[in-house]
Amino acid sequence: MSALPSTFDFVDINPGVPGMAFAAKAEGGGCREVIGIKPETREHYEAFFAPSRDVQQANRCDLVVVGLPFSMFAYCDGGDPAVSEPVAIAAKAAKKSSAILFRVPWGQARRLRVDADEYRSAVEGWLGAKAWDVTSAVSDDGNDLFVAAVARKKWNGREALPMSFPTRARSSVPSDAAAFMLARGYPQDFVSRYAGLSQKLVDGIVDIANARTAVSSVKAAIR
Repeated sequence: MSALPSTFDFVDINPGVPGMAFAAKAEGGGCREVIGIKPETREHYEAFFAPSRDVQQANRCDLVVVGLPFSMFAYCDGGDPAVSEPVAIAAKAAKKSSAILFRVPWGQARRLRVDADEYRSAVEGWLGAKAWDVTSAVSDDGNDLFVAAVARKKWNGREALPMSFPTRARSSVPSDAAAFMLARGYPQDFVSRYAGLSQKLVDGIVDIANARTAVSSVKAAIR
């Protein structure tokens, strides 16, 4: 089996603000399908990531990227559906893929005193430890939690997430969504389209440099 190629296909699940898609694209990825996007944001998303219908029908991809919510009711029976449902969808989409990369907006989640291991355990519980190697890492700036699941049949034994992420000089958080997105690495033309939709979108903004580091590391863990 070969490593995830420099040019690869990905499926984006529950994207919110599509930082994971921008990161995957920057690392050589092409979007095959987007699942679980809000109707009001689909037009703006597909202006930058237009999946092919023919490829969608093929039901194959190299990498699945998934946005998970920052709230997790870890002590409810059966877990939090907002977390378990995207994980279940990802597991189905990943049957013919090498890896899944989940991202949680950690700045919000940690204020709720959720432990990173609870997310990792939820993912591992759905996928199964025998079939998938599951690891987690929080970015150095505390903005992003990543959970990586690599299919054991395609895993080379290397850690799927890095020990460290890009570090930045501390600065004040921009007051408006557009400035915040630009500071996190989103392109200007996308920000111009997207930022005015909702101030709540700030909750889902991925740091592009962090996400690229995670995607690159997952790629390197595939044989």
